[in-house]
Amino acid sequence: MKHLYNNDFIFKKIIIKKIIMQRLILLCLFATLFVNGAMAAADDCYLRQNTSAAIDPAMTQALQPASKGPLKPFPSLTQWYKYNTEACCVSGHDAQIQEHFSGLLSSTCLREFPDLEVYMCLGCHPSQPKFVDVATKTIRVCKSFAELLFKKDKATGLTKYDNCGLKYPGKGFILPSFHFNSELAFLNAYKPKLFEDFTIVIQEADDGYCFKSAAGKLVVSAMTILATVFFAIAMI
Repeated sequence: MKHLYNNDFIFKKIIIKKIIMQRLILLCLFATLFVNGAMAAADDCYLRQNTSAAIDPAMTQALQPASKGPLKPFPSLTQWYKYNTEACCVSGHDAQIQEHFSGLLSSTCLREFPDLEVYMCLGCHPSQPKFVDVATKTIRVCKSFAELLFKKDKATGLTKYDNCGLKYPGKGFILPSFHFNSELAFLNAYKPKLFEDFTIVIQEADDGYCFKSAAGKLVVSAMTILATVFFAIAMI
């Protein structure tokens, strides 16, 4: 009897596992469709859209490409070669950003501020649609990243840029600690190239929808979710 009872218990446990697995898989698949669908609506790269009036007056309506999301750039990017797998810009934008960034610093300081490089190349970042609101012309920057970009030393009151200086239109090279009192003021004075008419806002919480140095593209994969589900079931 005890043997039969154990078999019955094991059988019921297997059935319960299968039911739980089926329901979790359905739930996860629905979640995948919902998240990826919601992201797709806001997945257009700003620099891959027509952002100005047509040059030819006869063009009453500028043509839009079929895909305005991040694509593999060809020719490859040189300033932001890290985005050569997927980018929200093309080679021409990359060249403009490179020229702009090179003009901000002396040649000996160009590689001293990798976070500033990331910030200036926002337009090429494959996740750019997540933290740029084209409708309101705002760019959301995570507070943690804003503090990396501009933070005064508590003892000296200086910033990391003061040893090099940063070029500012009409003033030449300046020492930022004498001109800006906050991260917000600094970021709005030094906006990413090609986003000069946008406003920078700093977001306290990092919810995945603000710009940061290590920001990655959020892709919810069905295979990833299913692997998680199977692992969870195995632990029951």
